[in-house]
Amino acid sequence: MKIAFIGDIVGRPGRTMIKEHLTKLRREHEIDFVIANYENASHGFGVTLKNAQELFALGIDVMSGGNHTWDKKEIEPLLESMPLLRPHNYPEGVKGTGCKIFDVAGEKLAVLNIMGHYGMPYVDNAFRCARDTVAHLKNDGVHHIFLDFHAEASSEKRAMMMLLQGEVSGIIGTHTHVGSDDF
Repeated sequence: MKIAFIGDIVGRPGRTMIKEHLTKLRREHEIDFVIANYENASHGFGVTLKNAQELFALGIDVMSGGNHTWDKKEIEPLLESMPLLRPHNYPEGVKGTGCKIFDVAGEKLAVLNIMGHYGMPYVDNAFRCARDTVAHLKNDGVHHIFLDFHAEASSEKRAMMMLLQGEVSGIIGTHTHVGSDDF
C-alpha cells in the first residue's frame, strides 16, 4: 500500500500545485491513497465546498483539518457528507469525526487527525486520545493507521512519535508551513 501525504494546502497556489502535479505523481509512483491537509485550502483559512469538491476531483481521497477547521461556516455539513476530518480530540458532541477507515488495496487503512495543544484552541488530551484511538482501531483489526498530528511545537510532535512508535504506520506533523525535521 502506497500512501502520499500533502501537508497544508495553502490557498490558490496550493490548489494549483495539486491540479498540475497530483495525477502524474499518483501514476508515476503507483500511489494507492492520497491524504491532504485542507485547513488553509481556501484563502488560507479552512475549506469551502467548492474547493473541497475541486480537490477531491483531482484525486485526493481524504483531507484532515486543524485549528482552521471551523473558519468557514459551511464546514459542518461537509464533515458529515465528505471524507473530511476534523481533529479527533475535540470534545464529544462536536460535529464530524477525526478518524475514518478506508478499504485500500484490499486492506483497512485508518486515517486519524489529532491536534496538539501549544498555541491551539482547547481540545481534549491529544496523547490520551491518540493512544486510546489507536488501541481501539487495532482491537478492531485495523493494522494500517496513519496519523496527521496538527501541532505547532515540534516537541509535541516528537512526544507523539515516541508514544506511538511501532504502533502506527505513519505520523505526519502539519501546521508549521515549513519543514521541521528536528525529530
